[in-house]
Amino acid sequence: MLRNLREFYYPTKVAEALQILERFDSRAAVIAGGTRMGRLDDAKIEAAVDITRLGLSYIKEGKVALRIGATTSIQTMARNPKLNRFAAGVLAQAARTVPSRLMRNGMTLGGSIVFQTPASELQPALMALDAEIVIQGKTEKIIPIHDFVGQPKYRQLGRHEIITEIRIPKEMSGWRGSYQVFQRTLSDPPMVIACVTMEAKADAKCGQSRLVLGGITRRSTRYEAAEKKLLGKKVGPTHFESVSKVVQKDLEAVSDWRASREYRLNMAQVVMRRTLAAAWSEEKGGRR
Repeated sequence: MLRNLREFYYPTKVAEALQILERFDSRAAVIAGGTRMGRLDDAKIEAAVDITRLGLSYIKEGKVALRIGATTSIQTMARNPKLNRFAAGVLAQAARTVPSRLMRNGMTLGGSIVFQTPASELQPALMALDAEIVIQGKTEKIIPIHDFVGQPKYRQLGRHEIITEIRIPKEMSGWRGSYQVFQRTLSDPPMVIACVTMEAKADAKCGQSRLVLGGITRRSTRYEAAEKKLLGKKVGPTHFESVSKVVQKDLEAVSDWRASREYRLNMAQVVMRRTLAAAWSEEKGGRR
């Protein structure tokens, strides 16, 4: 509950928003979709800065990157034709996994990155796509998503800064991919999230790949040791089985009210094996 919230600002330019944040310092909060504002309990907050009028809601294909504005809604991402084609549509699939349409309409991409949770649906897909976060303050800085996740909110994002854009290398657009979740019901937070992207070479061998698991620990994790097992190989079911065991071996899982550590470890191997097979399958188009 924001008991001392007194002022609400609607800047129309990024520079204007940054000036307001600097003036109020730790006494200001940025709001985009607003789905987390009701949970905040910070008596210091006196001003809210709404950034939805900054023109940061877009999905554009550039020469070197797919660019997604920070205030783009999760529902827009789920339905966007570009995202549904890009790398077999893993990011659009991740967006559709957010269970409620009301939540998807309210949530923004930038907000979902800032307010990280272990069961974050988008985080594994962004990591599997080598996404970069563009942060604007006094200067612009670009941070790989791998360096942002799992870090305290203000370690990478200053109090006088905002996320303006997320960029994904365009070279990954033709990669195969799959995104899968394991959960009790469609409305429950996922117990295991797996996202795989794979580069298919002309000789039917696997080139580079990205293997990411989420929902298991406090942050999504990429498994580079397992990726090396696929590089340059003509992969198939036996490879997927052995690679998923490598992932399980390197996995650190936690127990909570949703599942025990042991159950998560077992299901992580199963979900990763299925996701690898789905990503490589030409018949399924590399989709979920």
